[in-house]
Amino acid sequence: DEIRFSHERFFSPRVQELLHGSMLGGSPASQTGLLTGVRPMLLHQTQSPHPERPARMVAIYNEIVERGLDARSRLVPARPASTEDLQLVHMPEQVTKSTATYENDEAATAALGLDSDTYFAAGASGRAALLSAGSVVELTTRIVQGELRNALAVVRPPGHHCESKQAMGFCLINNVCVAVAVARRRFGVRRVMVVDWDVHHGNGVQHIFDDDPTVLYVSLHRFGSGFYPGTGHPKEVGVDAGEGTSVNVAFTSEGYGDAEYLAAFDRLIMPIAREYAPELVIVSAGFDAAQAAHRTLTIALKLATSPLTPHTSHLTPHTSHLTPHT
Repeated sequence: DEIRFSHERFFSPRVQELLHGSMLGGSPASQTGLLTGVRPMLLHQTQSPHPERPARMVAIYNEIVERGLDARSRLVPARPASTEDLQLVHMPEQVTKSTATYENDEAATAALGLDSDTYFAAGASGRAALLSAGSVVELTTRIVQGELRNALAVVRPPGHHCESKQAMGFCLINNVCVAVAVARRRFGVRRVMVVDWDVHHGNGVQHIFDDDPTVLYVSLHRFGSGFYPGTGHPKEVGVDAGEGTSVNVAFTSEGYGDAEYLAAFDRLIMPIAREYAPELVIVSAGFDAAQAAHRTLTIALKLATSPLTPHTSHLTPHTSHLTPHT
């Protein structure tokens, strides 16, 4: 599968059509959005073995096609984010550096001050980051305007570790935070809930909205014993006006599974969500908390292609907007 999803000559014709931006074969009447034209995001890559690689995106699109979900979705073209939207959450210098082109990868790494796990392809990563963030904004915009009920944003590079001033943890732009800020400031959405089930805590999302009571951030992740990124203690609940709007479900060891996750949703997350009554729910659908990635993908696809799952049916008129990441 790694070879099959890494070399374009092995991609199915339909997957290639979607990657290259075909608008044919979808369902224009569908209220579920699916991105098309994401191929430039595949060019964000490194020559060294790396877990955040293009094959992950191709594997997801392959699964979507095999299940026939592309035919049931409204195809939405990927598009770059505007500088104005990015600067709603990122400092201007961070935006410039994360979306630029460089002479070589080393120059990019130095300019951005990247950690050893995060890479930047000199001629491609900036464009990919713009498309990744802009596409999440585009789908979110269509949801809050009522054109779509829900959407699946398969994008890369991911975003939830990126701070307002620093790229890190494979993340160059905080895609979800930009989308939330656009929904809030451009379209007047009053309350947004972000659910993040990646095995790593989304430090960037929490810190950007730490003092903002209009954003409820809920993260289920592993914590302790030096586990990256080291944030997300249950006592981190937000600050100042945002106190009480950060909820960290921190698992302190391996071995937690479906039963524990369902218990967390039933006994903690859903009661908080119902009381908060968000108008928009965004799910950061990280894959690495699952024993097998296909399990997480199955959950994500069910959320994206049904009106609302039983566990979110009382939350919001604007259904989940999903962005798989590390």
